[in-house]
Amino acid sequence: DSKDIISRLSIFVNTGLDPFALEDRLLSSIVTGKNFFIPNDQLNQFNLVNVDDCVDNEHFDILKNNNRLTISKSTLDLDIVKYLDNLYKVSELEYNFDNIIISRIKFLRNLECLIKNGIEFNKEMIMNCLTYKSSLDQDSIKFIEQVLYEYSNKQYKKER
Repeated sequence: DSKDIISRLSIFVNTGLDPFALEDRLLSSIVTGKNFFIPNDQLNQFNLVNVDDCVDNEHFDILKNNNRLTISKSTLDLDIVKYLDNLYKVSELEYNFDNIIISRIKFLRNLECLIKNGIEFNKEMIMNCLTYKSSLDQDSIKFIEQVLYEYSNKQYKKER
């Protein structure tokens, strides 16, 4: 299937190899899977997306153009931080979302930066703080979105 061929080429390129420098016979064996030992149903796990390259938004522009060196006590006291710390924090430095490692410090610095720049606090803003400068597959992105959906539901119920 053509989607699998594109996935195989993308993974091949992401490993630093150039498919156009190969002999036709070898390239054919890569795109057909004969010498590419990843089953078709697992290709998505290896096809990472640099989130910054796929999203053109104000949040990433602000993060890119500002120093993100501080984390205030008020940021650490936010409900979202307490929620993520309680469920996913494995150290002061990282979160583990079902084997998806996200830098906790990066998230906190990004959150601090966007708050200081007057960005509305919402699920999209939190997602961007978590995923900025990350390479993730689609399943990982969906998992993090689900975590934030569950947090939003919890907050909604809390407010009622």
